[in-house]
Amino acid sequence: MAEFIERLELGPFATFIPNKYIPVYNWLYYKEGFSRNLVFRLIDELGLKKNDLVLDPFCGVGTTQLACKEKSLKSIGFDVSPVALLAAKVKLEAQDIEGLKAEARKFFKQKFQKPEFRIDLPVIKKAFSKYALEDIFFFKKKINEIPDEKTRDFFLLALINASTKCSFAIKSGAMLRIDKRRKVPPVKIMLQRIIYRMIHDLENFKAEKVEAIALKGDARKLDAVEDESIDAVITSPPYLNKIEYTNVYAIEQYLFFEGQLFRPAVRSYIGEETKDIEDVFQGKIAFMPLIAKAYFKDMKLVLQEMFRVLKKGCFAAIIVGNGCFPEAVLQSDELLAGLAEEIGFKAKPIAVLNRRWCMKERTQKVGLMRESLLILEKPSQ
Repeated sequence: MAEFIERLELGPFATFIPNKYIPVYNWLYYKEGFSRNLVFRLIDELGLKKNDLVLDPFCGVGTTQLACKEKSLKSIGFDVSPVALLAAKVKLEAQDIEGLKAEARKFFKQKFQKPEFRIDLPVIKKAFSKYALEDIFFFKKKINEIPDEKTRDFFLLALINASTKCSFAIKSGAMLRIDKRRKVPPVKIMLQRIIYRMIHDLENFKAEKVEAIALKGDARKLDAVEDESIDAVITSPPYLNKIEYTNVYAIEQYLFFEGQLFRPAVRSYIGEETKDIEDVFQGKIAFMPLIAKAYFKDMKLVLQEMFRVLKKGCFAAIIVGNGCFPEAVLQSDELLAGLAEEIGFKAKPIAVLNRRWCMKERTQKVGLMRESLLILEKPSQ
């Protein structure tokens, strides 16, 4: 049996919400992420020092790397979401502030020309007015004409952010909800406001000039990372049976990434073609649906990669949530800790950060779920 400790004071930091009020971190709201405050706490608790190298194999919008930059730590992160990776890349790159100001002055002097476009995804037509879509496609075309890649990415992230604020769509749980009563501003006004706020944020944001990289990559096979080269892992993988990754960012993916809908590298969602998946627990867990077998097989590969790249005597800090199914709750934290120990890690007591009910059809309580912090040590010997 795993040992548990209560650390509910860290619970509020295991969400992205605190980042909403922190410049640069808040350039794109990412509901699946955690906060800068949690990374700061973990950096201190893991005893990391200047120029140590931190890995986040599920880096999302770059919170771990940005926090590491503020603490003079080097970092590398991987993700498969094009939306998240763009945000991480823009946040982490050194920007030419005066160049951005000059481009913004020129950019907003351009005369509007009605663009041609075609929308095949019904939710897009519901989420925007005709005039908002015309503005979005006009500005997207003009952004694509910016010659400098870093500047182009900066403006594109601002347009993505502005588009979400000028939409009738609201990210609600695992779905997008359309509210036509929502008052939305004109795209141009919102885009101007966001670009100049982002530039102002850069002028006031103090971060060390240390290496911080965000790359497209699969956490199950980190070929770009050498054996025993990492001083710490700080990350949060997709939670078991959480399917919103492919739903709530459908608008951003469709409008700005040529209709590309991504599938998370870890099979945590319904719809993966999985047949005869190996059960890494060999039938020892009574309730283990096919999706869970796929998830834990993938997560075993992730843990093996973490073990390979970590230096001896170093730690992986992993935020995980239990899996909610109509039939039962699967205790992902305990099961992942067990897998980690089989691989060779030494698992510290599991820290419980939050508790919430797993609900069936929103009315019937199935069981109590935990959101937890796993601290895994790679032994020195």
